[in-house]
Amino acid sequence: MKQSVPRSSGLPEPTFFLDENISSPIIYRALEAAGIAYRTFTEVLPRASTDVEVLMAASKNRLLLVTGDMDFRYHPAIRAAFPSSRTHVVVLASKKNMRAEETAALIVGARKKITAFVSETPAPALAKLGADGKLVQVRVR
Repeated sequence: MKQSVPRSSGLPEPTFFLDENISSPIIYRALEAAGIAYRTFTEVLPRASTDVEVLMAASKNRLLLVTGDMDFRYHPAIRAAFPSSRTHVVVLASKKNMRAEETAALIVGARKKITAFVSETPAPALAKLGADGKLVQVRVR
């Protein structure tokens, strides 16, 4: 687990849990350089774990789940499990085939917004992070 550097915003920063679909050494290096705490997918779960296992692992370990699965909230199993989870989820709702460098820049650039979302919004909660850097809370349906 990588540790974060205390920030001046005063809000406690979450530990990011990167879903398997956005796991990349390029992203890890960018988060480390920005002082963002994170856990890689394989630090927490075996490869090819189900979406529900991913959600529940994030909840159990008090991690912020960051995923590139744009239809995450529409999966029937997620809709059923989400209300009992105690976690925040950020879905990268950006263009398909975004390069790792672009993904890293998007996450690092939205750090303050993501931290505020986690601090100010009771869990469970899900937000979409667009390519424009806008973070919008959405319902799981």
